[in-house]
Amino acid sequence: MGFLLCAAAAVSLVNAGFEDEANGRPAGWNAPEVYQVARGEGRNGTAALKFNCATNRVFTPAVVQDIRLEPGKAYRGSVWVKVEDVKIAQKGERTAAIA
Repeated sequence: MGFLLCAAAAVSLVNAGFEDEANGRPAGWNAPEVYQVARGEGRNGTAALKFNCATNRVFTPAVVQDIRLEPGKAYRGSVWVKVEDVKIAQKGERTAAIA
């Protein structure tokens, strides 16, 4: 998973491609322990950030990096997401969302 921000002024993310890591975690990112750097599993064989949810516990697994933005300017971000073995929720079941 990588992020790209497009704006009038340049916005840089630290370690946007998750290539740098410390103890299996993405350097420069605040990521819960359910995330690990996965070399070769990203788009085009690059590194990725892998999320493993093997339990049914409820939590919000946010991955965060502070960036400086300017008031009044428009910004657009994008992310590439790959999923495997996803169960489609039935009516009344909890669901997951990428926001």
